[in-house]
Amino acid sequence: MIRFTQQELEEILKDLIGKPYRRGGCGPEGYDCYGLVREFMARVGVEIADIGRVDPQDSRKVYERQQTDFIPLPVPRPWSLVTFSGKDLNAHIGVVLPGDDGMFLHCPGRAAGKVLAEPLTRRPWRESVDGYWWPKGYIETVVLLTPMTTTKKAWQFVKSGRCLAEIVDKDITEGRDVQVQVFLGGELVPPEKWDQVVPTEQDQIVVRPVMGSGKQAAMTAGMLALAVLAPPLAGAWVGATSGFAYHLASAAVMMGGGLALNALVGASEGDRGPSQHYSFEPQTTATVGSMVPLVYGTYGVRGALICSYAGSTYTTKQHVFLKKTLIRHASDLYHVKIAYSDGPIQGIVEGTEKVNDREVD
Repeated sequence: MIRFTQQELEEILKDLIGKPYRRGGCGPEGYDCYGLVREFMARVGVEIADIGRVDPQDSRKVYERQQTDFIPLPVPRPWSLVTFSGKDLNAHIGVVLPGDDGMFLHCPGRAAGKVLAEPLTRRPWRESVDGYWWPKGYIETVVLLTPMTTTKKAWQFVKSGRCLAEIVDKDITEGRDVQVQVFLGGELVPPEKWDQVVPTEQDQIVVRPVMGSGKQAAMTAGMLALAVLAPPLAGAWVGATSGFAYHLASAAVMMGGGLALNALVGASEGDRGPSQHYSFEPQTTATVGSMVPLVYGTYGVRGALICSYAGSTYTTKQHVFLKKTLIRHASDLYHVKIAYSDGPIQGIVEGTEKVNDREVD
């Protein structure tokens, strides 16, 4: 199975963009529109049937294949094929690329006459789209490479017609003992149901490695406690709540507390081994010191307080008679970083916002 990252995708595009148009060409020196689609999809792990040379005046072969080898889509999605036809255009095809800029990859035979990536909204393409298509038998899988973020990810196309348990075991973890969570349509699928759920081509599977428990959970709680306690401890230590000495003391408390936590609950030399919680090529023995949010599809996260710390702001005034600097007004602040998304559709609905199932205020 081919698994590729954004960087590897960019390398594929870099190699293809600029290659000249050649009628009936399927590479590597030149392509026609269908030859380019077949080559690009093959490089990301999807096999597209060879229909031979297509006469620009005869679009029947392409459209016959659309009916038998592809599933029509109501709207474009990344990796879907897009076809065009019109008064001045016959049987043209390209591939919708991932991203928010609406780009598609194609090789027009006129004008530029080379492989291009350009917006679907550009003329004449926007007036000529006649359909979006998904290859039958393939499901898009997004593999998150770290439990801490959705930005570090890879893509992998897996064969359909199998249950989630088989897909995860055979194609994703490849038989290794890696703890993962699986999301289908943005919703978490419990492991006990993996062998009962059979995804379809219209689904998107998201696989996320799971942060471990036990010592890691204790480390997380300890680091959060340190983040809350460090400011007042530092203030008591240096007798101030601002300035270089105060910030240096805060850093010292955090560093000393972190070392103490690592000594108390961190992995010992005897039981240190390759972690099974951070990647699908496990190497690290690092301990994560913050809470991990649940992934909600590939669009955001839900229900999580990532980290927090306490602080304060105040204003002072000079007392004329006492000749002292007095605090005039003070506010205690509790800073939190919340994993919260406005979703892929229309945004947050007023009055529904909750953090960890509690009202925001």
